[in-house]
Amino acid sequence: LRPRSGTVLLGTRDVTGLPPHARTRLGVARTFQQLAVFPSLTVAENVRVGAEYTGLSAPATRDATDRALRLLRLGPLRDTQAAGLPTAALRRVELARALA
Repeated sequence: LRPRSGTVLLGTRDVTGLPPHARTRLGVARTFQQLAVFPSLTVAENVRVGAEYTGLSAPATRDATDRALRLLRLGPLRDTQAAGLPTAALRRVELARALA
């Protein structure tokens, strides 16, 4: 939705009228109130989806995925299928995907 008044700033840049794909390229990501993970994918695969969406090269995608997993302390769950995780862990997976 477009705001009726005011501006939305990212740092000092006005992003009020930018379409979602342009804001994404600037590093803005979102998570959802209802969990939106891919249950059949592993934790690492879910996070990698976020990195791949940005159009990074394969090595940069791996690096972004690894950094996000470390930051959210998901390394031990890296190869775990998302379907079996508790809600708190799934929220961290979503946040890691947005950060990647």
